[in-house]
Amino acid sequence: MDTLDLIQKALFEECAVPAESLRPDTHLLKDLGIDSLDLLNASFRIEKDCGVKLPFRAWLELEYGDTPAEPSPFLVAEICRWLEEKRSLVPDVGFTAAP
Repeated sequence: MDTLDLIQKALFEECAVPAESLRPDTHLLKDLGIDSLDLLNASFRIEKDCGVKLPFRAWLELEYGDTPAEPSPFLVAEICRWLEEKRSLVPDVGFTAAP
């Protein structure tokens, strides 16, 4: 399962977000209106499937801090990039979700 598929699956199962709603430039908070509890549940699913802990607290601080991060860490493309980077840094960390 590739990174985007994993994110789509988690957001569909935890937040009822249809896969076709997710594009690389989709902002999870602004475009989809996902509330913090749903986002937390989806992040737990992604963490379980990927074997890595997502830094959502740090991302929220970047998003809502004095100088918001560009690009936003809540863009689908940025989450995919972050997960793929972590996966490449730790060779035995892989996606464990069943296809």
